Amino acid sequence: MAAQKGQYKLSEDNSLLCTLELNPTLKTYASNFLLYGGILAGHSDGRFDLEELAYLSDALSPLFDSPEELIRGMGSPETAVASLDETMDWLKENGDDVNHDLLRCLTGIVAADHVLRPGELRFIQNISNGLGISSEDGKQILEDAFRAMGH
Repeated sequence: MAAQKGQYKLSEDNSLLCTLELNPTLKTYASNFLLYGGILAGHSDGRFDLEELAYLSDALSPLFDSPEELIRGMGSPETAVASLDETMDWLKENGDDVNHDLLRCLTGIVAADHVLRPGELRFIQNISNGLGISSEDGKQILEDAFRAMGH
């Protein structure tokens, strides 16, 4: 998957998209994870800026017809928390093949504004844990996202 506003696009990851297309239940949970997790990733530094919104919309475009509308319709980040927890529980049990790819998407949203803040680091650590990904792997995926953004 690629990174930067147009660089990290699910549409460019044929392997992940094929996997999701073959398993409609997995696609639903992965899509919801990226929607809820993306909103929370954007807010994890205390503000959801335009770079993060654009990045998330791009990432979600292969999965939803109107991603910006869904993002704006979510309201506050608190609305996404319970849904994200339920989605992560399911993915931890059933999504082994795609969990690292899904985490990469969220780290791309965190890296979209080119600054890593403590709240964002804690968020990614919690997501890694929630998906059953080791903290070392989660940290490496986050570092890779910033490197892909040119940092």
